[in-house]
Parts: sequence; structure tokens; C-alpha cells
Amino acid sequence: MAEMPKIAPVVDLRNADPVRQREYAGLNMAVPEGPPPAPAPEKPSEPVLCPHCRQDTLVGPEEPDVGDKQEFVRTILGGRRYEKKYELFGGARVALESWTAREMEKIYDRLELDAAQNLIKDGDDWTIWLERYRLLLALKSVIAKDGKEVYMRGDKVDPTNSEFWRSLAEEKFLGLSRPLYQALMETGRRFDLHLETLTKRASSRDFWSAVGQS
Repeated sequence: MAEMPKIAPVVDLRNADPVRQREYAGLNMAVPEGPPPAPAPEKPSEPVLCPHCRQDTLVGPEEPDVGDKQEFVRTILGGRRYEKKYELFGGARVALESWTAREMEKIYDRLELDAAQNLIKDGDDWTIWLERYRLLLALKSVIAKDGKEVYMRGDKVDPTNSEFWRSLAEEKFLGLSRPLYQALMETGRRFDLHLETLTKRASSRDFWSAVGQS
């Protein structure tokens, strides 16, 4: 009596690598029914920082709320600076205000002077000092949770005279603790982006309607 041919066992190809799947594909072997394997989790995208403002370009700006928009309109119509407060470390209050166009020109003049005096070595130095000068003019105060003044801009910072800006920035910022310094620099970047977003939104008629302006 002739020997019966052996039946090849069913091979589960659901989790097999592509090479093994191709090897068995020509044998017309059935793949057991069942849910497909779960896809591998995607790796989170690495932050891509803007070379100018150091913001993560993969994360959109914080949308201003109605209160921000109303205050922005009041400052435009009233000819005064826009101010915003942030909270750090669970209770410390940080107040920043906008600059004038002339002050921004003076910041770049100061950077060019620093470069001419070889105080700025490369693009990274330029970015760091651009942020420091912006923060020097924008940062009004830092008040701790217990009410103690941690930082006050005071009258030494003259927006019309940049002669002493570098020494003032070193005096005021480089003596701070590293966590506080980094938190203030990050808050300054948030404020920059916040102002930019408000300015862009203000070009839309919907912006003015939302805050009750015709």
C-alpha cells in the first residue's frame, strides 16, 4: 500500500518577517484569520528650533484669549505698551512689556557694535545676546510667591541708550540661578511669539469684531 503524503503544518504568517512570508507565498498555504499585529508606535518628532526665536517649529503658538486681544487693542488705541504676566514655579509672577520699533533698531545696533568689538563670535552668540537684550528691555519684574522682589528692571535700563546694555544684562541675568535664568529666557521667547501672533491676528477683521471693535 502506497504511503500517504505528509501534510505540511499550517504556518502562521501574521508575525513572520517579509522574507519568510515570500518563501511560503508560493505554497498557497492558508494564513489563519485574526486581527493584524499592532503597528509599532511612532517615535516622537524631535523639536526643530527656529534659529531666530528658538521656538519649536513643530509646535504652534499659544492662541491669545479674549482678554489678551482686548488688552492688545487698548494698547494700540491708547498708544501705550502691551503688558502680559506669566506664572512660574507655581506662584512666581513675571511681568513683560512690548518694545517700540526704535528700541528694536537699537538692539540690532548694539549687536552690530558687539560684533565689531569681537564680543560676538558666531551666530549662536548673536542669537543668545539678541534674546538677552530683548529680555532686558521687556522684563519689568519677577515677584516670588511670598511677595519678595526677585528682579526689578529699575531706572538703570535706558531704552534710548544702549551703551550699558551688555554690562547690565550680565549684571542682571548672569547672577541668577540657572533654573530661573532658563525659565525667564523661555518666558521671553513665549512673549515674543505671543506678540507676533497678536499682531498677525489683528490684521483680520474677525479679530476686531471678537473684541467688540468695529
